[in-house]
Amino acid sequence: MTEADVLDLLGLLEARGVVAWVTYPDQPDAFALMAEADGADSVLRLLVSRGFAVVQDELPASLRLRHPSGGDIEVHPVSFRPDGAAVRHLKGGGTVTIPASSLTVAPFAGGSARQVRIED
Repeated sequence: MTEADVLDLLGLLEARGVVAWVTYPDQPDAFALMAEADGADSVLRLLVSRGFAVVQDELPASLRLRHPSGGDIEVHPVSFRPDGAAVRHLKGGGTVTIPASSLTVAPFAGGSARQVRIED
């Protein structure tokens, strides 16, 4: 997927009221999004309407979708706590809480979208 493709998808999500953040994928050949858990259904519907198909369902931890012309997207539903920490479900059960102090928001593709980097 190109940066233009990513920005197009992020713009469409934002127009639907879904805020998503670009983040590190679990696998190197994918683009990954963290989305508020209550917006994950909107993300899925949008991607399917754009030709993506689910190729790996590991909900509540993640979904992996693939477009026929190439390009995978991982969707990781998260919940943000009032203190800014992100709670993400893990494969096989359990959750991990990413402290707000570990989430760095930086520009993606010239500042048109936000990227979340999880720092060690």
